[in-house]
Amino acid sequence: MPQVNYLAILLVAVEAMVIGMLWYGPVFGKIWMKYMGINPHDKKKMEEMKKSSGPAMAASIVGSLVTGYVLAALINSLAVTTLAHGLLTGFLVWLGFCAPVIGTQVLYGGKPKALWIIDSGYYLVYWLLAAVTLTLWV
Repeated sequence: MPQVNYLAILLVAVEAMVIGMLWYGPVFGKIWMKYMGINPHDKKKMEEMKKSSGPAMAASIVGSLVTGYVLAALINSLAVTTLAHGLLTGFLVWLGFCAPVIGTQVLYGGKPKALWIIDSGYYLVYWLLAAVTLTLWV
């Protein structure tokens, strides 16, 4: 098993949640809901979303811990030690693994391309910050 800093991985998971709350809340929340076809005035739909938010949040936290661990292992394996190299690593992970997957989901899901910008933009910010955090803490 690669040597990783578990406190840094926990910090990366917290960062993911904070960025997500801001990104999908006050920054892009309304437009994201529009592109997802969610009507904020549909009380039944909003209640369903509220009920499922606990399990979704738990899965999100677990996912953030897993991605934090994998990114920490990758940064460690690549011997990333500088901020520039950390940013490059985060960018390449986003470019190679995240952006194409979200793009495919948007295209096959028949969603507006602007949704790709919002969702992949979140992950770009997340991967860059996560890579910097892990580079500094590894």
